[in-house]
Amino acid sequence: VAADIRYGDGITISVAAAAVMVEVIGLAEKLLARQNGQPLSPRLQAMRNDLTDCVARAAANADVSTNEVTARAVLAFEKDTTAAAEALGISPSGVRWACRAGRLGRKVGDRWLISDQEIAMYKQQTQGVS
Repeated sequence: VAADIRYGDGITISVAAAAVMVEVIGLAEKLLARQNGQPLSPRLQAMRNDLTDCVARAAANADVSTNEVTARAVLAFEKDTTAAAEALGISPSGVRWACRAGRLGRKVGDRWLISDQEIAMYKQQTQGVS
């Protein structure tokens, strides 16, 4: 994985920082939606999508012998529905339902990705609810 990603007009950030920015923007989107139904601005959506692509390309170009662990760590902040289901103690279909309902995750292609922070928040919200 390259140590840095060049983004926009001359901004260079680390792959790890790009991954964190993707997560922060995703959490901001969830917060806006939950608080008042306001969507994320198109500019922030575009930034998140661009940075997600950069992080994915960096991981795809990782040299397995030296950078595999780094690439995995960069992408480890999001889980698929199966891993999220295990963390939440519910079925993968239950996770997909929560994603479609706007309570968890974001859609990337045909997959849902759920951040570790969203999983923790969802656990807190659903504790005591039967």
